[in-house]
Amino acid sequence: MIRIVAGRWASRRLAAPAGDRVRPTSDRVREAVFAHLAARLGRGGAAPEDQLTGLTFLDLFAGGGGVGYEAASRGAASVTWVERDRAAAGLIERQRRLLGATGRVVSTAVETFLECPGRHDGARPGFDLVWLDPPYDLPAAELERLIDLVWEHGWLALDGLILVERSKRSPTPRLERHFPDHWWRDYGDTRVYLGRGRPTT
Repeated sequence: MIRIVAGRWASRRLAAPAGDRVRPTSDRVREAVFAHLAARLGRGGAAPEDQLTGLTFLDLFAGGGGVGYEAASRGAASVTWVERDRAAAGLIERQRRLLGATGRVVSTAVETFLECPGRHDGARPGFDLVWLDPPYDLPAAELERLIDLVWEHGWLALDGLILVERSKRSPTPRLERHFPDHWWRDYGDTRVYLGRGRPTT
């Protein structure tokens, strides 16, 4: 089961894909990451359901959809989930409709999705928040390619944030090539790297 940590659907439990096809981001990591995001965005004092109000969210390698559900619960204007496994993508879509979350589910390989020019259903190009959570054993060169595509094809808004979930034992992605303002946070054995796009002013 996937438990939404906070926001308008706090403590709601949703079905997760059967078996070991996906690796869900833990409740603890989601709670800590979204708290950090709220603080970085200057919304730490807002109610959880308002912390991402007006922002668009792209969940790459969505797995069971938990990170995207969390973003929607915290007020994201729309969420796009990208998951190659058709059964997992179908489950995300059914539960998205059950929640009434605004967004869409795309069942395709992440690289295929990112190779198209960046776009979404909002008023401006690029997503405000891009979550990239590939398998931990994805080779470093392939991860670098995905980060390049996010940046070069306009999937991230100029003032947006990219977040990359990895194991602490995985090679460090070279975010500095596109994101001079970058940092990371550790949560147990999980490390989340963050990079900020160029400010618009």
